[in-house]
Amino acid sequence: MNSRASLFLCFMSITLLIGVNNVVSDAGFESNHGIVPVIIDAYVDPVKVCPGDVMTIVVEAMDTSGIKSVIVDMGGIEDVELELKEGNIYHGIWEGRWVVHDTKPKEYTSIVNVTNLLDKTTFVTLEWKDPWYDSGWSYRKPVAIDNTENSNT
Repeated sequence: MNSRASLFLCFMSITLLIGVNNVVSDAGFESNHGIVPVIIDAYVDPVKVCPGDVMTIVVEAMDTSGIKSVIVDMGGIEDVELELKEGNIYHGIWEGRWVVHDTKPKEYTSIVNVTNLLDKTTFVTLEWKDPWYDSGWSYRKPVAIDNTENSNT
């Protein structure tokens, strides 16, 4: 299989992943609204996090008009704008770090929004969870330790 056919198959797979049902062009996905960016890869690490942990978000994307922004909605808690770490605005890897806060023991869905310089946006979803979800505990109870009356200190 030649590289153009491989690229076409890759783009078709991404089309199914992000729900854009249109024709592929060399510039990205052709939609009813114009050219939209192509998200090649996106992930969070680690997938299981607790408040206070640092989650890394990585997105590889391309667009011949140039990518203006990569913003990730962290399950409705906060938006994180990623920074270009490798490559250029036409094909690059964007990365960001998020200090986990305000999570509850459940699964979360983050939405990665990639917007090009023509203000066309495409998205993909990423799944992650608070690890207490797997513990079988239905809640967490905050514990405060007050050792002010201890005479041994």
